[in-house]
Amino acid sequence: TPYYLAATRAEALLLLGDQAGAQAALAQAAAHDPDGWDDRAVTLAQLGAILDAQGAAADWLAAFAPPASLHFAGHMGVAADGASAAAIAAATDAVLQREPIGFAWGALAAGADIVIAERLLDTGVELHVVLPCPPDRFAAQSVIPAGADWLVRFEAVLAQACSVTLAAAGPSSVHDPLATAHAGELAIGGALLNARRLGSAARQ
Repeated sequence: TPYYLAATRAEALLLLGDQAGAQAALAQAAAHDPDGWDDRAVTLAQLGAILDAQGAAADWLAAFAPPASLHFAGHMGVAADGASAAAIAAATDAVLQREPIGFAWGALAAGADIVIAERLLDTGVELHVVLPCPPDRFAAQSVIPAGADWLVRFEAVLAQACSVTLAAAGPSSVHDPLATAHAGELAIGGALLNARRLGSAARQ
């Protein structure tokens, strides 16, 4: 592929001691496939190994690193259009401006969860929803009691999620504190595993 032609050129130039040429070739590779993070992670690992063998600094590779993976969670009891929701949105925007986040895992309870998820989606973050039980059962307990506005927003965010993982999906699955804790651990694990796979950072 065009990506691997340029990435292989970057490796060859680096082996020849041409770091400037390698950086230019890597930039070309990234331009060919800007969202190909899995391929990029492999290339960066190989370039890092070459630099390590050469005893050279590898800090310039950070500019090409995949974005961080985020686990998010927050409080319920937030008015849909109140000052608290606005403050949560502003705080989320500040985090996204401070550090590039590309992927996120979390639940969608009425309140901070949904506000954060909306801000993530608006900035192009790949959202992965993790719920303790099927969506309708989850919404009945953690969304609908907070008001009809939250349900509309819950359904809109759920429809835009890249994936939806259920901690338990059987007919006997319940939405209780243990199931919620389990779903939270799965969400944290999703962020950690993705960061490890891509060789990038994990944030919470």
